[in-house]
Amino acid sequence: FLRVQPRAALAAIEKEAIRRMGRGVRRGQVAELRILEPGLWSAHSGSIWEMELRLAEKQGAELRILAPDEPEARAAFEATHAEKVHRRKELLATLAPHVGLFANEDADDSVEESVEDGT
Repeated sequence: FLRVQPRAALAAIEKEAIRRMGRGVRRGQVAELRILEPGLWSAHSGSIWEMELRLAEKQGAELRILAPDEPEARAAFEATHAEKVHRRKELLATLAPHVGLFANEDADDSVEESVEDGT
C-alpha cells in the first residue's frame, strides 16, 4: 500500500494523527506516530516533513512520524535542506500547546465534588 499508493498512505497517516490528537477538551498531544513498514520516508521525505509541520501547528507541539527508514531519510533530508531545518526550529519555538478550559478532567471532577459537599 505504501509503495503503490503513497498519496493515500500519507493522507491516512495524517488522518490518524489528527484522530489521535482528539478534539475539544479531550484534546491530547501526540509526540510521535510510528509507521511499521519502511519505504515511505525514503521515497517521500519532503511530504512527510511538511505533514509533520502541519500537524505540529495544529496541536501546538512537535509531532514526529517515525519508521524503520526514518532516521537515515530524515538525516539525508536535513543535510540537503538546511533552510527548512532552520525554519522548522523557528516554528517549533513559537508553538504553544492547545489546551481546553480545564487542564484535565480530574481537576474538573474535584471542583464538582467540592461544590456538592459544600466545601
